[in-house]
Amino acid sequence: MTPPCERWDDLRPRDKRYSVVRFDERVSPTDPSFATKRSEVDHPNDAPDEWPAAAEELVVYDRIGRMVKRTDGSVAPSVLF
Repeated sequence: MTPPCERWDDLRPRDKRYSVVRFDERVSPTDPSFATKRSEVDHPNDAPDEWPAAAEELVVYDRIGRMVKRTDGSVAPSVLF
């Protein structure tokens, strides 16, 4: 299993300014599918404002791992460690 800090680093943007990450409340935070990078965007407004899955949320993080936007949900960390 990948150590959590390496997993969080993989979620940060590489090519664009922001990354869009999906968090799934149905699985444990230690499960690899808990946090998945969906895409990278140039601006937070380019990410969805809503996410249809009730047990999931989307979060936009900047290059240093700070949360800048989120859909409804409570499981995502505000900072990627």
